[in-house]
Amino acid sequence: WEEGQLAQRRLVLLAVAIATASCVPAREHKLQGRTMGTTWHVTVVGRASASGLQEQIDRRLEEVNDSLSTYRPESEINRFSRFPRTGEEFPVGRDFLEVMKTAARVHDLSGGAWDGTVRPLVDLWGFGPLPPVSEPPNPRRIEALLGEIGFDAIEIRQAALVKRQAAVTLDLS
Repeated sequence: WEEGQLAQRRLVLLAVAIATASCVPAREHKLQGRTMGTTWHVTVVGRASASGLQEQIDRRLEEVNDSLSTYRPESEINRFSRFPRTGEEFPVGRDFLEVMKTAARVHDLSGGAWDGTVRPLVDLWGFGPLPPVSEPPNPRRIEALLGEIGFDAIEIRQAALVKRQAAVTLDLS
C-alpha cells in the first residue's frame, strides 16, 4: 500500500511540474544578419534561450559562402573554376557536393535549359563579380564562349568533381 501511495505522490508531483512548466510563456527571439549581398531574419519561438544561435547561424552562413560564393576569390567554387586539369579529381566539401548533385538534377529535369556552367556568359554580360558592362557583348564573343559551356563537362563523384573540359567554370547563383 505504501508503494501505491508513493507512486500516486510521484504522479501528482509530475503532473504539477508539467502544469507549472506549461505556464511559462513562449518567448520570441528575433535574429538577423547580413550575408551574400542580402539580409537574413530568423524568429525563434520557444521557452528555451536562443543564446549562441546567432553565432551558429553566422558561422554556418560563412561556411556556405566560403564554399559557394563567386564573389570570394578563394571560395571552393572559384578554386574549382580555376582548376586547369581534366580527368583529375578536385576534392570538394559536403555543401558543394550536395549543391552540385542538386544542380545536376535541375539540369537534367530542365532538359539542359538550366546550366550552372554559364559563368563566362554571366561575366561577359556584366552580371557577375566583374564590373558591369555598358553595351551588349559582341555576338561573335558570345558564340566563342559557348564552347566553354556545358554541365555535362563536369563529372560528380563521391567526394570530388572532375572536369572533362579545362575551361568549364561554375556560377550557381
